[in-house]
Amino acid sequence: ETNHNLLQLNAVYSSAYPSLPDLQSQADDTPAPAIAPGDPLSDDHFVAAKLQHTKRKHLHETGLATVAEVIASKKRKTQVLIEISNQQPVGPDAIANNLNNLIGTVTNLVNTVNTNH
Repeated sequence: ETNHNLLQLNAVYSSAYPSLPDLQSQADDTPAPAIAPGDPLSDDHFVAAKLQHTKRKHLHETGLATVAEVIASKKRKTQVLIEISNQQPVGPDAIANNLNNLIGTVTNLVNTVNTNH
């Protein structure tokens, strides 16, 4: 059985994504770990960057994060996502897997619509 992992085997980051500096307010923004070139790609890195950005947006609402700090976390989250997305496999297995995911999503949607009527 082939493992249909989202990321190619041995795929690595081509760029460095250092951890963001602490917030000026010293509030905890759930920092995402630094990524070095050559580190294995991981969906966990995107999850961590997304979590940090979400936390910074909430902290900004209460004045504990600046606009620039929120922009920095958004930029880092986007960069990590783009790097991971660029490494998606495009072979027949990946295409079949994506189609199966799409069929599953459509099936769930149809079931939801039918349940609500």
